[in-house]
Amino acid sequence: MENPALELIPARAVFILALLAQVLAGASAAAAITAFTADKVVLDDNGRVLQTEKITMAGEKIRAESATGDMVMIFRHDLGLLWALAPEKKIYVEIPLDQGTWDRMTRGAAGGDRVRVLGREAVQGFSCTRKEVTRTRSVMGRRTTTTRVIWHSGELPMVLRSRSDREITTELRDIRPAEPVKKLFELPDGLRKVGNNMGLFLMYMRGRDTGPPTRIH
Repeated sequence: MENPALELIPARAVFILALLAQVLAGASAAAAITAFTADKVVLDDNGRVLQTEKITMAGEKIRAESATGDMVMIFRHDLGLLWALAPEKKIYVEIPLDQGTWDRMTRGAAGGDRVRVLGREAVQGFSCTRKEVTRTRSVMGRRTTTTRVIWHSGELPMVLRSRSDREITTELRDIRPAEPVKKLFELPDGLRKVGNNMGLFLMYMRGRDTGPPTRIH
């Protein structure tokens, strides 16, 4: 059914209104944060902080650094790689970064996960969609199912809050839009590669010798 009121609007005015809508839509999209720093905290079911790390993100690159600086994780989605570094021990491992891991970090869910929308809620000043995400996978021949609740905002390219079925919560705080220096997402000089899995890396972190490392980066 036609709206008579529309017939009273001059064609030029309709064009201007349509153009204004496009401009506003573009401004809204541009307002989304693509590069930022934040503190990522891990909380127990009483809200007590168990762990804190520094997060830096720019596009397809994420750096997560422990509060003490003894461990750094660099996620390079553009290269399909994850580097785990121990700067003090001058070692690192290089691991393939799969799409599912990246999607769960940034969007909260990946292909194959079951997602149920629970509603909307504000977190750290961001309007978020709250979702329940259920994941089933096979671990050493046994199927396991985990469920967590995530809070995700279209204004930020990373999950703002996540709560596991064990009542452990991770949350981004003190979020600051910033364009970080590129070297934060590169391997520093002088590090020695010790393998291609986290098991070897953790053994070196605990001081156990696993054989001669490979070349120095």
